[in-house]
Amino acid sequence: MSYAPVTEPGKWGDAIKHEYDTSFTRERITIASGQNAVLKQLTLLGQITATNKYTPLNPAASDGSETAKAILYTNVDATSADQEAIVLKRGPAIIHFEQLVLVNELDANAIVNAKLSLLNENIISREGG
Repeated sequence: MSYAPVTEPGKWGDAIKHEYDTSFTRERITIASGQNAVLKQLTLLGQITATNKYTPLNPAASDGSETAKAILYTNVDATSADQEAIVLKRGPAIIHFEQLVLVNELDANAIVNAKLSLLNENIISREGG
């Protein structure tokens, strides 16, 4: 099983089924410039270790962005400059993983790793609608 890149996001409520307290679970972060396109709401993000900036999850990377760390709350255009954004950063939260926007294709191992990484942030992935 693999998840192909998703270009059209659903709605926040389709993917994020429960957040305990948005003042705790959400955080303002920086999206690294140089993105190929406007990042869509619900994009699954990794964090670049050297800069602490966020970028779409990339399981082929080795800069920290191969580990799922957050879910983008709104569309963000970081094509030419770093941009601040709000993300779901920590739980308790329950999500539907298949509703997230994936910029890069994830194979079965990458899916498991992404779900486990989110679980480390107390973001629980449930299947189904």
